[in-house]
Amino acid sequence: LKKMSPSDKTVDILLIEARCHETLGNHQQALSAAGKLISKAANHDPWLNDSPRMLAATLGANAAMQLGLSDNALSFYQTVLKFDPEQERARKQYRGLKKVVKQLNKAEEQIQQGYNKQASEHVDDCLSAMRGLDVDSPLFRSKIQLKQCTILSGMGKYEEALNNCDTAVELREQHGAVVSAESRKEAHLVRAEALLLDMDYDEAVSDFRVAFDLVPEDDETGEKRELHQKLQEAMHQQKLWNGGEKDYRYNENTGYPDGRPPERDHAKILQLPIDLEQRSKEIKCAWLKKQFKVLVRQYHPDKYKGNKKRAARKFKEVKEAKEIISSAW
Repeated sequence: LKKMSPSDKTVDILLIEARCHETLGNHQQALSAAGKLISKAANHDPWLNDSPRMLAATLGANAAMQLGLSDNALSFYQTVLKFDPEQERARKQYRGLKKVVKQLNKAEEQIQQGYNKQASEHVDDCLSAMRGLDVDSPLFRSKIQLKQCTILSGMGKYEEALNNCDTAVELREQHGAVVSAESRKEAHLVRAEALLLDMDYDEAVSDFRVAFDLVPEDDETGEKRELHQKLQEAMHQQKLWNGGEKDYRYNENTGYPDGRPPERDHAKILQLPIDLEQRSKEIKCAWLKKQFKVLVRQYHPDKYKGNKKRAARKFKEVKEAKEIISSAW
């Protein structure tokens, strides 16, 4: 097929080429071959479901979805309906896919306004609309997972949020050959913001650094500079959280052999009420005991069913926070 001149490729050969690229995971080439077939075979005769051009429309739309190009996927069905408005299958797929994209855009609007509950409802509607569609790609679903990550982290459901983010990041990195640097950068940035909210500054710094490296050195948009600023801010938070840095104030000679003590919001770590300091000592101690018991049980490495690394970190932080607050009280 590679040796053939483009002008010599018939509709059947272009379909074979598109299917070969699809099987090999070369979605960009599959998209191109399907597009060429549609252009070559387009006319106002009925578009039969099992005809090469209808098969190419579905294949091309699916390839576009694999690449996260929902508008391109819609354009395949728009072309079919332009030449054959009565094509029932194309109309159904077009309407369903259009609804998916619409719900996803609505979710993004709600996220930007801080309405996470409403955004979550739109994401659920988006997933419902995807059922029954011929096009259902893992990479497009990763777009939905990133939305869920942002929504859930905004609602304080960090474990669920990070599970969605981890899946999306892994998926986009696995398909690095066909997924743009922009899409991979997006996934790392969304996870980095979720990690900051979960107070996991080490991993957040790692994601910000990956995102920064994915921006071209000759960037003229200012994005490189903006991401560098975000990276520096995350690194500053990381230093304060971890402690251990030695300077003129924190060193062996000033009574701090381990360097600067970690600066952490221990009440937040233990999920204590924000007005607890105004309560009696008896009430404060009761809350401390209750929250400590709940959280060590939740994050115990032997019982935790989620991310074991996160559980170990949380378990350690909860124990340290309890010791420090107990000493202070």
